[in-house]
Amino acid sequence: MNWLRSLLRLLEKDLTKSLPSQRFSLASDRFYTSLAPHMDLTILWVFIAMLIAGGVMGFVKAKSKASLIASLAFAIPLILSATGILPPLVADICLVILLIFFGKKYATGKKFMPAGLMTILSILTLLLRLVF
Repeated sequence: MNWLRSLLRLLEKDLTKSLPSQRFSLASDRFYTSLAPHMDLTILWVFIAMLIAGGVMGFVKAKSKASLIASLAFAIPLILSATGILPPLVADICLVILLIFFGKKYATGKKFMPAGLMTILSILTLLLRLVF
């Protein structure tokens, strides 16, 4: 968390040099607390979009109905969790299941697409959700 505030302070210095007439603070607590509650949902929505896009791509390119069905089966609880209908724990459980599935698939197949990409996205989404 401190590294984020330090980064924001550096950005603030650069911005105040280029825009001296505007007074604002990116590293202030008000900015950080207003940003943090929405960041985990934004991260989750980006992951959901990537998951659905991957399922559709697998269906279009390889005619894989299983890819489309699996992506939608995991996207639905993630969407319900992102909208607040289901608790956030459901999203975390889905992310862990996807991480295990794609991690095993990547470890055995050694092909980056799609297993490696989804493994990295799952890890990043879980970590960023824990931070924000």
